[in-house]
Amino acid sequence: MQNDEILIVATANGDKSAFEELVEKYKLIVFNIIHQYLCNSSETEDLAQEVFIKIWKYASTFNPKYKFSTWIYRITVNTCLNYRKANKTSNKHYSLDQIEESGNNDTAEKPSNDTSEIKERNEIITKALLTLPSNQKMALILSQFERRSYKDIAEIMEISVSAVESLIFRAKSNMKNQLLPLKDKNQL
Repeated sequence: MQNDEILIVATANGDKSAFEELVEKYKLIVFNIIHQYLCNSSETEDLAQEVFIKIWKYASTFNPKYKFSTWIYRITVNTCLNYRKANKTSNKHYSLDQIEESGNNDTAEKPSNDTSEIKERNEIITKALLTLPSNQKMALILSQFERRSYKDIAEIMEISVSAVESLIFRAKSNMKNQLLPLKDKNQL
């Protein structure tokens, strides 16, 4: 596989195979960030496609003095944040009670206890994430799910490292009480 910076320069020159190689390499990362940010939204695939369309369209604007991975993360983050701004409920922050009221009424057969506990844990975490403001949620996703350093997150979100620290601290504080049921069950 070629160096990312070489591939993006080739993409900027119209090389579709170089672009396809970049898509193949980064599609899971992009998809996972969007999926975590939107909390299982059906819009994940559409936004992932939008990210790659932007990469194709703006490949010539890539500055090779920066890491390509930071550039693609930035495009992904901005696409998510812009989606929320454009969405009618974008600035609405949900309380856990509101989310539970509009919850899932699946009548499907109940899975085994282990699977049920994992599902319950994931639902509680997802509901807690939904209550966070956009920037806190994105910083937390990049830190906890993508395992990016605070320095990387600062570059990706175009903010200072201290701002990243503050966002993550506030996100964890905001989620703390909502995740108490998991702590009580020793699932955290």
